[in-house]
Order: sequence, then C-alpha cells, then structure tokens
Amino acid sequence: SLAAALLLAGQPIGGAAVLGGLVFAAGLEGCLDFCLGCWMFGYAIQFKLVPPSVYSPHLNLVSAKQWGYDFTTANRSYPTAANEHVMMSGQTEETPVDLIRKDR
Repeated sequence: SLAAALLLAGQPIGGAAVLGGLVFAAGLEGCLDFCLGCWMFGYAIQFKLVPPSVYSPHLNLVSAKQWGYDFTTANRSYPTAANEHVMMSGQTEETPVDLIRKDR
C-alpha cells in the first residue's frame, strides 16, 4: 500500500498521514455506515471526472432487483431421495454397513 511504501522510503509523516486517512475512512464506515469512497465517487460522477462507462454496469436497475427477488423467493419442489441398499453378490440381508445409494 502507499502507506507502507512511504514508511519504507523514509517518509514516516507521509506514511502516517495515509494510514490515518485509511483508519478514518474505515471508522466512518464501521461506526456511522458512511462510505467515504462511495461519497467521493458520487462527486466524481457529478463533476464528470469519471466516464459513464465505468459505473453504468454497477447501477442497481429495477429489473435486476426484481429478477433477484423472484429468483430467491420462488417456490421450488425437489424430489426426495430414495435410499437403496447396495448389497454384495451372494448377500441376502441388509446390514448397517452396506453402501446406500440415493437416487434423485
């Protein structure tokens, strides 16, 4: 990271400042649920510093949300497994140590 590079390059104040900024941003996210990077990205979009091709795939479209909701709440029926003992040749009775095959 930049903080480690600055510290290793003999710039302890610069490294501490970068590390302090990261700790501050993480604290805002953890305590106040405020994403500083998202806020800055929003302003970068507003002032056209970021082209639309960068963020358009990440927009939460209503159709995508509806598809996700429909997929996760759909009622599905799964077949029940039928257990069948697999016995060795010559074996006439099932035992607790037989292989059990489950057909779906």
